[in-house]
Amino acid sequence: MRRVTDAIEVFKLNVEVFPKSGNLYDSLGEAYLAHGDTEQARVSYRKALELEPNMPSAVEALKKLGAPATKVVP
Repeated sequence: MRRVTDAIEVFKLNVEVFPKSGNLYDSLGEAYLAHGDTEQARVSYRKALELEPNMPSAVEALKKLGAPATKVVP
């Protein structure tokens, strides 16, 4: 579990440096999911789709989470 926490921190730093990388947000979502944080995973996957609308891995992950594969407007 410690390595997952480390991975989350590394991906968070990466998305700060490369905020337009959908792939990094997708990876951050995977790390959150591995950590059991489904809400943050959803947020990351939605951001990945905002940047890359047809990213299959993010679409599939959101389907598995039971979340719509669309950006949520607050």
